[in-house]
This record gives sequence, structure tokens and C-alpha cells, in this order.
Amino acid sequence: DGMDRVVSRTEQFRVSGGAPQDRTTVAQLAEDAKDELLRLTEEKDTWKVPVTIDLHGQSGDPMPQRTVAIQILVSDVGYGLRLDVHLSRSIEHERFKHAVTAALVYERALRRLPAKESGSRFFVPPWLADGLREDDPDRIPGEDGPRTEGHQRPHPGLLHEQRVKRAADE
Repeated sequence: DGMDRVVSRTEQFRVSGGAPQDRTTVAQLAEDAKDELLRLTEEKDTWKVPVTIDLHGQSGDPMPQRTVAIQILVSDVGYGLRLDVHLSRSIEHERFKHAVTAALVYERALRRLPAKESGSRFFVPPWLADGLREDDPDRIPGEDGPRTEGHQRPHPGLLHEQRVKRAADE
């Protein structure tokens, strides 16, 4: 039923499950993460692999071991990506955007790969999505709040837009 699904602005993300406001919020967050990645990489939006986002559970449910999981889907017509998101902790904006960024990195690889190559193994290291998501020099990867005094980042901010521009100018 179309009422139980939201399709995002660019039609790349299809969200089902959860309450209507959850679906709308998730579709917008996915598009925001995509816009941020496109700005950082200075690429045009040429997506070919759709991303299905399935929302499970509700706020207050027992938390599963993983609240977000990515799966690559293969069919005769090509690839798809699925994000399974558990809402036990509501929608964790940064964690969700991190997962969308990782899915978009997979999408970039899959869009050029014939479906018959499906035996390939793919892995997006967490530090890559962290680096691509880092847009605020005071944000600690994986946390929503600013860095506290004396707290060091677990690793330098890879691909921070200003750092990339400075390196290109040198």
C-alpha cells in the first residue's frame, strides 16, 4: 500500500515501516546525508542503485544488538541496497546518516558493476563513513554532541571538506 511507504525527493530512497512521521523524517535525513556527500565530493547525483529503508520496532522496545544494518540485494535486473533500522532508540540522526553514507559508498561501486559479478565481497570500513560524515570540526565521529575539553578524536578527520580544499590549494 502506497500509504505505508515514502519515496524520497530524488526517488533513490524508499522508506517503509514505522509511523508516517518516522518515514518522512528518515527520507529527509537520507536525502540530507546524500546532499552533504555530493557537496563534499563535488559530484552530480547520478544514482542507479535504489536504497530501501525498512523501519522496525518502536521507541522503547528492547534494543537489538545492531540498530542499523546494510544488506546488498542482487537480482536479474541488478543491485539494490537495504537498510534495516530499528527504532528502539528513536531515530539516531548521526548514526542513521553514517549508515546512509556507507550505503552510498556501496552504491557508487555497485552502479558500475554488472549483476553477474555478484560474487564480489564488499566492505566499507567504518572510518571511511566517519571521515565522509565529518562536517563539523568539533563533532566526535559517532556522537551527536560537540567535543568536550581534553577529549581527543579517535582518529583525524579524514576528508573534512575544509582540509580537502586546503590540501588542494597547497
